[in-house]
Amino acid sequence: MGHAALQPSRVPGDLLVDRPGRLRYLNWLERLNCDYCGYANGPVAYAREVSTRTEQYFCPIKHAAHLAGAHLRYQKFADFGDAQAYRENMTPLRDELKKPDSPPG
Repeated sequence: MGHAALQPSRVPGDLLVDRPGRLRYLNWLERLNCDYCGYANGPVAYAREVSTRTEQYFCPIKHAAHLAGAHLRYQKFADFGDAQAYRENMTPLRDELKKPDSPPG
């Protein structure tokens, strides 16, 4: 498969939330909608985690223009055009991904 540092320590099943059965106050349609959201958002969250880790590993550089909705890892990236910060931060950012307790992005 892919590079070990790029794979989240959480497995996809950890991102799927089983809520509707516990929310007895929801009717059947609301539970169905809640199920859909849980199963739709889980894989999206997993894909985002993989993509943020990939970006941190291979290209931790901020975009030239403001990026709306940037992930949490983005704050640690080198500013656009700052070659020195890019070179200095590359190894520490990669090492951070190897830690089992690396926070999600």
